[in-house]
Amino acid sequence: MKKALVTGASGGIGAAIAENLVIDGYEVVGTFFKAQPQESENIKYIKVDLSDRKSTEDFLSSIQSDSFDCIVNCAGVFLEENVDDFNLPSWDTSIELMLTAPYIIIHKLSKNMPSGSSIINIVSTDGLTGGSTSFGYSAAKAGLINLTKSLANVLAAKGIRVNAISPGWVDTKMGPEEGDFKETVEKTIPLRRLGNAKEIANSVSFLASNKSSYITGEIINVDGGLNNVDPTLLAELQNN
Repeated sequence: MKKALVTGASGGIGAAIAENLVIDGYEVVGTFFKAQPQESENIKYIKVDLSDRKSTEDFLSSIQSDSFDCIVNCAGVFLEENVDDFNLPSWDTSIELMLTAPYIIIHKLSKNMPSGSSIINIVSTDGLTGGSTSFGYSAAKAGLINLTKSLANVLAAKGIRVNAISPGWVDTKMGPEEGDFKETVEKTIPLRRLGNAKEIANSVSFLASNKSSYITGEIINVDGGLNNVDPTLLAELQNN
């Protein structure tokens, strides 16, 4: 049976990805930190704080002999920041968790990955534009986008593909709550709705499969068309 590692597998997008990969025939190792997941027959959950370097290294030491056919870096956190009162610990947490940890994981585990394996990083449309309330989050995701492309160049010689999924607004705990703001967000999306975790997981399944065997170094937006439009022109179109 093929084996996959999914970080941040305890809820939302990460949980949907882990469950989809089980359906796809993978044995899954999933990490969590705060939210304790329910036990699953085909998912082994391991608690690890990927924002702490030692915790990450201890975790990798415990699985370094394993051979993974798929790695999905999904663990993330959105910490709000104010440029006039900048919070350096929040910045450090964001960069460590969403940029440094994925690199360490890939560096350590790719050595045992067979040819034909797939690495998928979950980035964000926030990494493609300027942030406004979380500079660490946007910067980490932008860095992970470039890291994806760089590692795709290097690991191709081993037959390992590296791609990224860039979700837009998704209906999870990190998404907008019901109310005026959610309605405003939906109006900025050409498909006029939020995405759901299953739609992101389906895209991961595609990149993990042989159906994407000639795709590497790509950032695939799964955002309902959000990154495709100028908000002003979209509003004009919708009002006509």
